[in-house]
Amino acid sequence: MTSHFSRAASRPRLTDETLEKLAKLAEMIEISGPEGTLVIRNGASQIRLSADGTISVKGKRILQEAEKNVALRAAWIDLN
Repeated sequence: MTSHFSRAASRPRLTDETLEKLAKLAEMIEISGPEGTLVIRNGASQIRLSADGTISVKGKRILQEAEKNVALRAAWIDLN
C-alpha cells in the first residue's frame, strides 16, 4: 500500500509561473460562505452561482454555440 506522502512526493513541483497563474485565478473567484454564492469575474464578465440554484451570467455580449439544439425548459421564459 502506498502512503499519502510517497504519492505527494512523486507529483511535479509547482513552478513560480504556475503559482503566479493560480494567484491571478484566485483573484477572479469570490466565495461567500454564509450565502453559499460562487462568483467568477474577468473584466466586464461575471458568472454567479447561488446555493438556491440561481445562475446569473453578465457581460457585454453573451454567445451560445451548440452542435445540436439549445433547449430551454422553464415555467416562464422572459425574452426582454
